[in-house]
Formats: sequence, C-alpha cells, structure tokens
Amino acid sequence: MMNQTFVNVSVSRCPVFVYEDVDDAGRCPGTICVRLLEGVNATSGPRERAIQESACRVRTGKPAGASRPPWTLGWRSITMTATTRFRPMCGRVGLGREGKYYVDGRFGAVLGRLAVAQRFNVPPSALVPLVRVLNGVPDAVMARWGLKPSWWTKGPTPSNARGETVRTSGMFRSAFARRRGAIPIDYFYEWAKFSTPARQPWLIRRADGDPLWIASLWEPGDEAPSATMVTTTPNECMAEIHDRMPVILEPEQIDRWIDGTPEEAAMMIAAAPDGILERYPVSRMVGRVVEDPRCIEPIVLE
Repeated sequence: MMNQTFVNVSVSRCPVFVYEDVDDAGRCPGTICVRLLEGVNATSGPRERAIQESACRVRTGKPAGASRPPWTLGWRSITMTATTRFRPMCGRVGLGREGKYYVDGRFGAVLGRLAVAQRFNVPPSALVPLVRVLNGVPDAVMARWGLKPSWWTKGPTPSNARGETVRTSGMFRSAFARRRGAIPIDYFYEWAKFSTPARQPWLIRRADGDPLWIASLWEPGDEAPSATMVTTTPNECMAEIHDRMPVILEPEQIDRWIDGTPEEAAMMIAAAPDGILERYPVSRMVGRVVEDPRCIEPIVLE
C-alpha cells in the first residue's frame, strides 16, 4: 500500500517541501515531486526529515495538474533510492503486550472488550486502539493512525499534531474542540536527532511498565475512525535524542482530556514529568516495519 505524505528535504542546500508516495516499509522508490519554498528551513513539522543530496538525482519537472502557489519558487522531481526513508516524530509504536488494555473509570469496561493483537512495530496508517466519547457514550475502537477530516480528499494524513497549534490549525482545530481521545500503547520508537550515532532508533516506555496513554484527536471514517497523536516539547529523557515527544496522559487525566473544555485540554499539552520514562537503543531493523520480537531487544552501542 502506498501512503501519500509530506516531508522536508534538502536538495543542493535548498529547502524543499516534498509530496511523495511512501510504502508500508517507509520507502519511497521512484520519482517524486517537490516544491521549492522561499524562506523555509527544514526544521519543525510532523514528517520532516533531511536526506543527503547523494541519495537523489534532481531533474526539472512538475506534477500533472499541480498548481504553483505564489510562495513557491518552482517544481522539481526527484528520483529517490529505494532505501531512502522518512519518519514522523513518534512514527512507530508497540501494542498489545497483554492482549487487552485497562484503565480505571468509565472507559475500563469498553476498553476491556477490545482485544489488541501484540505488534512490535506499528507504522502510521495501521490500526491502533482509541478510547473516546461517541454520542455521549464511552467507546473503544480500532482507529486508523493518520487523521483524515471529512473534507480531506487527498494528500497526507498526519500521524502527529503539534500541540502548540492544534487550536488554530485548519487540519486539527475542529477535532481538538470536539473529538479528543486517548491511544494506549506499550512503547514508541524514536530515531535520534541529536545523539551519536545519528539516526539510532530508541525504544521509549514508562519506567513502571504501565501503558502509555497518548493524547489524541480523531475524526469519523467510513470503515474506521482516523486519529493522530498530539506532540509537545520533550522532557529530560527525550531531550537528549529529539526535540519533540507525544503528550502522555496519566490515567486520571483521560476523562478531563476527552470531556473537558478546549481550554482545559490545552493546559494538559505539556511534556511528561521527568522520571516516568526510560529508553534504550534497539536494532535498526525497526526501520523496516518488520513484526519481530527482536525489535524491542536492547542493543549495546559501540
């Protein structure tokens, strides 16, 4: 399956915004189209990743039917190598360690009926468990990871939403105001942005072994709802490897996140307290979206 998404790359030291097709393994072989942006740098954003110029060949081109907004400098096409990969922040998670998740309170009963298969390396566009309130009733459902509003017809479905802009972004503000939920996961992976070696994958989990409850937004869908995970600035554990982390809710915060006012929910968008997370390096096989228990085994960095 091919999933359309946006990422930032650098071509000949010029920042560009990329519209490309990525398969389930995170690869984008073939030709993709890019827009060269004026005055934009390759920093913040849910799916931004830098690539080396040596990984691509640039030639003139423009996607069929594509418009040319006034803020672009032009269109280019890039032929990517089959190994070039792009990952959003919190771009892989692990699920179903105990088969079923549980939380005290009104979501416990519905969540207990939702069986979650154990998976060691879940990518965006896959199904993840979601608790929400639907028509005033607590509900638990498997949701498609990647938010798709009803008006969205093509293009990327973001797996992450920046907490600083969820109240104002056209993509997220309606869901933030009316459709907040929580996604329970066992752990997530992140690729080091700052530490050595570069792009080393790390597994991050709660130090006490409990599930991580990720603050989320959701939209209704034909076959399944879609959902995205809200991110924020990092705590001490995450800051050494990345400049973002998911918003982690304590179980007693879930009701208020889902049912509270937007103002109350906005106050909860913050880094997790220091000391509740732990991390360790794992094999680079995580980048291939393989379902293998070896994905979660610690490795020794040389």
